[in-house]
Amino acid sequence: MAPTQPGTLKELADQIDPKAAQMFAAQVLTILGSAESWGGDEMSRINDALIASDIGRGRPHWYEQNDAELNYWQSL
Repeated sequence: MAPTQPGTLKELADQIDPKAAQMFAAQVLTILGSAESWGGDEMSRINDALIASDIGRGRPHWYEQNDAELNYWQSL
């Protein structure tokens, strides 16, 4: 997806379904809380949970980015 005009974190948050965000937060807490130590595996599991949650739909990729997508996220 081509990045849209950069906005603000609040504008991004306003576009996220609250229940989906709560479920994702609970997944992150479970992933981190169940790990003896944190590392790359936990980051991969968090990224997988974020993709599965669909709360990033309609936004530029935050993974496997091109330069324009990276610039979008860095501008927030």
